[in-house]
Amino acid sequence: MDWQHPFVDVFKQFGVFENAQTNGKGQVSVIQDNGIGRRIIRLQGSISSNNCVQIPDPILGQKSLGLHGRYIYVEFIPLQGRYFTIHFEFQIKERDVPVKFTVSNMFDNHKVIGNQLQIPYPKNAANKWTILILDVEYFISNFGLLPHSLYKSFSGIHTLKQFTICSSMNIRGIFTSNQLYDWVSMPKQMLFKLDKNSKWEDQYQIAFWPTLEVQPQLSKQPLKEVAVDIIENLQKIEETKERIKTDTQKSFNKIQQKQSLQIEELVKKRDTQAVSKGVEAQDHPLQPYPIMNLHKVIGFTVKTCPDIRWGRQSETQKLLTYAAGTMLIQNNIVDQTQKFYLGHQQPISCLDVSKDGEWLVSGQSGTSAVIRLWKFNGDCLSAFATPYQDLINVAFSTDRKLLVSVGVDDHKREIIIIWGLQEVEQTRKPILMAKQTSSVNILTIKFSPVDNSKLMSCGHENIRFWRIKDGHLPGSCVVLNHHARNTTFAVFDFEFQYETSTVSNVYFGAKTGVLYKVNYNTQLLETQYYLHNQPISAVCISAGFCVTGSLDQYLRVWPLDFSEFYIEARHEGVITSLDISLDGLSVACGTSTGGLGILDISSHHYKTVIRSHTGQIKQVQAHTFSNLLITLSDDCTIRLWDIEHQDQVYEFTFLSEDKCTCISSFPNGMYFAAGFKSGIFRVFDIENTSIKVEQKYHDSEIQHISYSPQGTYLITSESKSIYKIFDVLRDYQPIKTIQYQQSLYNQGIFSQDGALIALIEGQYNIDLWDALSFQQLIKIQCKFVPKIIKWAENNQELICGFTDGRVIIYGIERQNETISTYFLREQSFMHKQCINDLKVSPNMKYLITVGQENIVKVWDYEFTVKGPGSDQTFVGHQNNINTIEIIDQGQTVVTAGGDEGIFVWKFHGYCGKNERYIKMEDFQQIQSQVQVHKSIINQQLDGYESEDDEENKPPEQEQLEEEPYQQLSKQLVDIFPLSRPISSEQVLQQEDQFIRSKSFPFKPDFFKPFKLTQDFSNLIYEYERRIVQKQSHRKQNKFGKKVQYIQNQQRQPNNLPFKQYIIDHKSIKLPQSTYQSQFISGYNNETHDNIIWCRSQGWFAYTTQNLLVIEQLQQERTQKILEFPFIISVMYLDKAEKNIYIGSAHKVQEVAPILIYSTETYKQVGALNFHTTGVHQIAFTDDNKYIVSVGNAKECTVAVWETSSKKLLTSSYTLEKINDIKISKYSFSKERIFEFATVGRDQIHFWAFTKEQKLEYYDVFIQRNQDTNQLEEITAFDYIVFNSNKAYSQGSLIAGSMQQSARDSRTYTLQTEEINIQDEQRQQISFPDLTKDSNIQLEQLQQQIKTSEDVQKQQDNTNVQQLLLLGLQSGELLIMKYGEFKVIFRRHLASEIVSIKIYQTASKILITTIDPYLYILDLTTNTTQGFLECGFPFYKIPLNALVNSYQVDPLIQMGIFGLQNGSIYLLTFTTKQLFSLAASNGNYSYDISQPDTDKQIMPFLTNKIKQSKLIEDIYLINVHQGGTVRIWNIINAELLVEYLWDKELQTFFYDTQQKQVVFFLEQGQIKVLNIDRLDIIDSYHATQKQHIEPIDAVFGVFDSIPGKFILDTQGNLFYYEQLFKNQEFIIRLTKQMELPNIIEITEQSEKKIIFGAERHSGVVITLQLDFSPGRQFQFGFTLFDQVNFLDNPHGDIDNNKVETKSLYSGLPVTTHVSGAKNFDFVYFAILDQLQYLYGRNYSKKQTVVLISLNDLPFNLRICDFENHLRVFVSTNSGQIEVLDPNQDQNRAVNIHQPQFVGKVRNILVSKKKQIIITMNDSIMNFIKDL
Repeated sequence: MDWQHPFVDVFKQFGVFENAQTNGKGQVSVIQDNGIGRRIIRLQGSISSNNCVQIPDPILGQKSLGLHGRYIYVEFIPLQGRYFTIHFEFQIKERDVPVKFTVSNMFDNHKVIGNQLQIPYPKNAANKWTILILDVEYFISNFGLLPHSLYKSFSGIHTLKQFTICSSMNIRGIFTSNQLYDWVSMPKQMLFKLDKNSKWEDQYQIAFWPTLEVQPQLSKQPLKEVAVDIIENLQKIEETKERIKTDTQKSFNKIQQKQSLQIEELVKKRDTQAVSKGVEAQDHPLQPYPIMNLHKVIGFTVKTCPDIRWGRQSETQKLLTYAAGTMLIQNNIVDQTQKFYLGHQQPISCLDVSKDGEWLVSGQSGTSAVIRLWKFNGDCLSAFATPYQDLINVAFSTDRKLLVSVGVDDHKREIIIIWGLQEVEQTRKPILMAKQTSSVNILTIKFSPVDNSKLMSCGHENIRFWRIKDGHLPGSCVVLNHHARNTTFAVFDFEFQYETSTVSNVYFGAKTGVLYKVNYNTQLLETQYYLHNQPISAVCISAGFCVTGSLDQYLRVWPLDFSEFYIEARHEGVITSLDISLDGLSVACGTSTGGLGILDISSHHYKTVIRSHTGQIKQVQAHTFSNLLITLSDDCTIRLWDIEHQDQVYEFTFLSEDKCTCISSFPNGMYFAAGFKSGIFRVFDIENTSIKVEQKYHDSEIQHISYSPQGTYLITSESKSIYKIFDVLRDYQPIKTIQYQQSLYNQGIFSQDGALIALIEGQYNIDLWDALSFQQLIKIQCKFVPKIIKWAENNQELICGFTDGRVIIYGIERQNETISTYFLREQSFMHKQCINDLKVSPNMKYLITVGQENIVKVWDYEFTVKGPGSDQTFVGHQNNINTIEIIDQGQTVVTAGGDEGIFVWKFHGYCGKNERYIKMEDFQQIQSQVQVHKSIINQQLDGYESEDDEENKPPEQEQLEEEPYQQLSKQLVDIFPLSRPISSEQVLQQEDQFIRSKSFPFKPDFFKPFKLTQDFSNLIYEYERRIVQKQSHRKQNKFGKKVQYIQNQQRQPNNLPFKQYIIDHKSIKLPQSTYQSQFISGYNNETHDNIIWCRSQGWFAYTTQNLLVIEQLQQERTQKILEFPFIISVMYLDKAEKNIYIGSAHKVQEVAPILIYSTETYKQVGALNFHTTGVHQIAFTDDNKYIVSVGNAKECTVAVWETSSKKLLTSSYTLEKINDIKISKYSFSKERIFEFATVGRDQIHFWAFTKEQKLEYYDVFIQRNQDTNQLEEITAFDYIVFNSNKAYSQGSLIAGSMQQSARDSRTYTLQTEEINIQDEQRQQISFPDLTKDSNIQLEQLQQQIKTSEDVQKQQDNTNVQQLLLLGLQSGELLIMKYGEFKVIFRRHLASEIVSIKIYQTASKILITTIDPYLYILDLTTNTTQGFLECGFPFYKIPLNALVNSYQVDPLIQMGIFGLQNGSIYLLTFTTKQLFSLAASNGNYSYDISQPDTDKQIMPFLTNKIKQSKLIEDIYLINVHQGGTVRIWNIINAELLVEYLWDKELQTFFYDTQQKQVVFFLEQGQIKVLNIDRLDIIDSYHATQKQHIEPIDAVFGVFDSIPGKFILDTQGNLFYYEQLFKNQEFIIRLTKQMELPNIIEITEQSEKKIIFGAERHSGVVITLQLDFSPGRQFQFGFTLFDQVNFLDNPHGDIDNNKVETKSLYSGLPVTTHVSGAKNFDFVYFAILDQLQYLYGRNYSKKQTVVLISLNDLPFNLRICDFENHLRVFVSTNSGQIEVLDPNQDQNRAVNIHQPQFVGKVRNILVSKKKQIIITMNDSIMNFIKDL
């Protein structure tokens, strides 16, 4: 037994998973459950014995598992609402008979049957993964399974022999052990995977027997004996069996009688109420009563009740009876009239018609199934309950005196009951004649046509004869021999001999496709006929012929010798039921598709009587143009109906993977639109049954789609609450996008006149928009959640249905420029649950609603009647009613919901003209909007001209106005109580009152100073000097590090190319800055195309975040800064250099705009509004007449604009992201205005903009990479043009034949030559003279090219051959021939290609990649053949980082380049010089110089500033992470020098006497920089292996003695000194004292004070220094003051409050301290977790200043401007608060917003220059006179 200790994993030990996969019986599968992180076995199916796994498998020959563990652990979860069973079999020592345990949730109590114990699992247990623990010894010893006299102990006497797991459940494993575990001590192999931040007891549970308790965890206490009721009653069970049986029969009879009486009383009561209502409603507005009645039902619920029956009398033989949900329908196939039998509460499952045709019977499904007997005129004879849980079949006897029913009871037993109907007309109760539990399966049962005491049935593997005898049903089986094996006999019918009135044979249809013939008299199987290839599903026999139906969808009519069928009909679905009419001439046929048809035997003509949906109907809508009705169903069909004739006219199908969610009919043609789950919407052509339009502009499911009443617009809404409006007349081009906060319900609908649009916005709002200008007009704030909105016919009333069952009607009044909303009326509790749909009658007199309680209600539209009688209610639907429609001018109402069909009601109310006049002044006004708001971004929207004249616009309107929702929020006056906004003045007044209520000064702590005496060894570190060579002032990269681009967090998950710039608009907050910076240092290196160069005016511009910075190319640096309400993605100059086009990287309000600014005034002159998630690229035609814009990867759209009018001409989209766009110089058709191409993924789209202002396109795919067999992403491209008369290119000259280039390109190799560039100062720039010779040369070239192009256009471009040079993400270059679209050249160049530009005037190709190089190819002298054979002789220019964006002059003499390291350079190609124009504070860089290529390249954050200090009030020194030091000139914000070392910089200080900056690096290195020369003059390193790790350093002159102090990570304070020893200088650090937990020190040298702040404690200490040259430690320190600001954080007088101290005692805070020079003996401090500025007088040892801040502080800086003290505090919100601590009250708090996004990391103030510097991680603001 050692191998069974401590536990045994039974599934693993005995290969249960493998056995389940191969030998599992029934629906058994092995899957991976990601929720618990384990492999599981899933068992499904309703019959446990048919879906199971037995271990050990008998096939393997193993007889016993041999497991002896006392406890059995079963890890499983039952399937919701299903039963499960587990059988265990144990072998007991010295006994041959085994003991069995059966665990199931079918049992209510423990029960012993023979040697088997039934163990119940609680039905009310939570449905989650459970560990079921069974104590085997306890069950064996306490339930009488074994006699106690034979066993003194029950320990160790059992052996688990085998077990069987049965459906329905998921099971993970079974374990055995002698130890009792709980979830804490349980071995890891037995535990489930636990989610993060979750508790085991919340996610799983343990069920432990014998306690019968289900609990989250199991306590390991000793087991206690529990009393079980069943043990005490074991002896009584046998005695009470007979009594229980008798009582059960009596109880059943009583329940049956009681339920029958209740049903009768309900029917009578309902009829009485209806009559009384009709009497009382003489003057009711809802007249007559009932106001409508059910006219037709187009439905046949074949899934629940496939039975159909003809009438059995000559006058009723054309009536066909079938079920639709809960009602029976009699359909007259001649005149299409219908009669309805209502009364069932559950779906009907079976029906029958008596042979004389007088009675009908129907039975419903569900628990205690009810059977109803009907007269043929519609009266209900009786309704009685049965013991069935699932009723299968009912049938009349021939004389109608008996009724047989078959069903399954609660214990899954099939029971046959014979009911006597002799006295049912008098007593309305049937008599229980006989009841029998069947041991065989029964699918069909019928009475014998000649003997009412005999019945026949068939089922799985059996055919049986029954006889009614003495209240029992003895039966005998037909001997089938081998025919019975695995054969299911589903249907049968009798061969009745009319001449002799006898039955000769019975025919049984089997699922093998065989018809079996059984002799009725001998009960022997005579023969079989092979009639179908698939199972026979229906059989019906008449005189002389037999009709069969099968799963092969064929209906066949046979002679009774079955020699050959003489009629065959193929149906759309499986034949489910058949019945032959009384005259034998018609066969009714039901199919699985919900169809009912009639086959005329004589004429062989087949007529479809009805078609119906087989799934839930989601929407019904009238198609007014065709007078048809459109329905959408879950059965994956959209159908169009002729309601008058109950005929289906058209049918459209869709895939189940992409279900249709909504439809809308087109009012002006035979079309309708449909929205789908994938976000696609399609427009269907009804007459041609084809798709007219298919577009995808949504990422998620479309929830609603609707045409405007005039058919000019289409609006769609998706589940993410994004609305889109399309122009129908312009091929459904999108013209407006509106996005709200995501909500559950999204619906947009046009008013009847098409002037307004109502949208559900968010959770509680309804927005009204103008449908002409698409401007938001007004917002209606609701107290409840709106679900449905509808416009009334008068365009003045908006009806809103809410989720709580109420309807509110709002009035909308429009007068000139004013729109107002009014609360008209409300009706509450219209439905118990949510309203699903509502409709107003065309004359606005009635309102019809449907809800989730399966009823239709008609209301008076004016709601004049309240309470009972305010509506009329109509029943009939089985399921929730989803939709309602009114047609026929209000005379017909159509409702639909479940699969029971379409209900057509005839409306009897008044449908004529109803005169109504609404005087809005009589109602309560909600809100009014005086003027339609038009923001500067939406001044011209999506191709529509603005009505306002831009030239006449007042000057004050040129500035950015408030956002619409901000204006509206001030004017909302709702009827419901709303929270009112509090002004900032009120907030300040409340804060001032709070501060004045405090008493100042605070109570001192009476701390007395004392000398610090510490005992420690004299620890000294000496550093040797290293002489370094003097280097230039330019940027140094001593260790040769190179930087490489790595994908950022947005691009990496989707492997996006470099040029894709994606920003989440929800995370962007752009507050308006409160000041204008003199200089901005920063460049956005994450995007592309964000540098422009206006050569005509001599300036260049670049972007950083939401700022556009313009600088003149001259020696004296100046900047002009433009601020935008969005992050800028791209920026371009037009061809004439008159306008700047600035694209947004994200959504602003509803669009991502392109703003147009003049280059002369730098003011906005226009806007292009179309894109919704971001602008990726903009391109201009050569004549500057047209613009093409491209959306980012989230949008994938293309838009064409007219430059002069700024109108949107057309738009389209692609299925994949667009990486690059170029416009061709040539158009190869007279019908095209211009051509362009876009690339993305492995696809090239060739576009043509036609004279009809439409876009045509043709897409081409490139082949996979032959080496890797992977798809290649095209990232960049440009055109090359070949002219047979004169060779030149769109960017270069190419001559020669193209035919030879198609040969194998693998012989070509790319050659590159590196050219060194000299790094120079900006002040040394000498610009090439572009105004003389070069301009003349440029004009001549341009004129020559223009002349050649004009000649080509006159010749129809017949001699032009166009090539495409393509760049791939893999770094390959491809050449593709236009027209043939074949790749003729392919070679690898470098890493990912970022851009390709071809310059025709200079005949050069410029290529940039993610490598730090610029590749240039000179094409002037190459023929085509020679050019290809030389293999692209590129030369490359090394740069400091990869190129983000660049601009060059047309002759390629110089260019401006923005690099990935955040710097901008001017590169002169002729002199090979590189000049720095601008630099950033820092950016992400990546070190690839490490030799170990296996290690992942990790970024080092050069943009993370560790320390910043001002030196000499001129120089700014920034120490960055990664060993970078940058020194700036704050006067002109220029970067003077940059050092990049291989060690991390830890801290530094500035020696004002020697004018040296001392830097401390890792591993004991020290570097000294001379501030005058900006050169490193000395370098030192530690002489010992031991070295300190500095974290802060200060320098001060204390009583004319310079003091340099270093603080390390251990809290040791060292004195720094430079000594001359052994003929050289050394650095020595001498330990002065220990300051535990101090992490920051600050000096106040004039007071001989050093302040120290502790780590995470809020403690600040004040040390006073004194100097004595005679001491061992020349500097002495006195602890002058110590305070913990967390002890009294709010400045309370009673600073000993225990509650306050305990509250803040463990708060991890960071403390910053700064001394005030002109504020005697006071320092200021902030704690990042407290919203205060503290001023501490360390002489008096009390806090004298306490100023409340507007947000949590982040940094602190103090400055004295002209003896006027100012405290600058940066906060977490990104603002700067400027405080004056000298004022006693209202301490002059001024709040400023810097010109960048993010936290202010540091603030520096230059007193002499009066410049304030604020910085974040990448941008610095240089502010003059804040």
